[in-house]
Amino acid sequence: MDSIFEYDHPFVTTDAVVFTVSTHEPDSYRKLPLTNLGLLLYQRKESPFSDKWCLPGGFLDIDEIPEDNIRRKLTDKTNITQCYMEQLYTFCEIDRLHPRK
Repeated sequence: MDSIFEYDHPFVTTDAVVFTVSTHEPDSYRKLPLTNLGLLLYQRKESPFSDKWCLPGGFLDIDEIPEDNIRRKLTDKTNITQCYMEQLYTFCEIDRLHPRK
């Protein structure tokens, strides 16, 4: 195996699911405020799946923790520099296929 690393190591990625909630005042006092739920997506520039919509995220650098990675990816891909973050789930599967593999 040609590698710059002495030992095998996993490739770890992060993805952010960013929701927004907006409320619009109704045109009549008899109506309830209108609430919209939004999901942040961006359009991929690179292959695979170029021009497709996806969640912001990507591979961790070797010296990076997931929280720093997702903040960097959000800034790089969407220009978001501050938002509330909470890790909700971790998904692991040994034989997960990836199109770059």
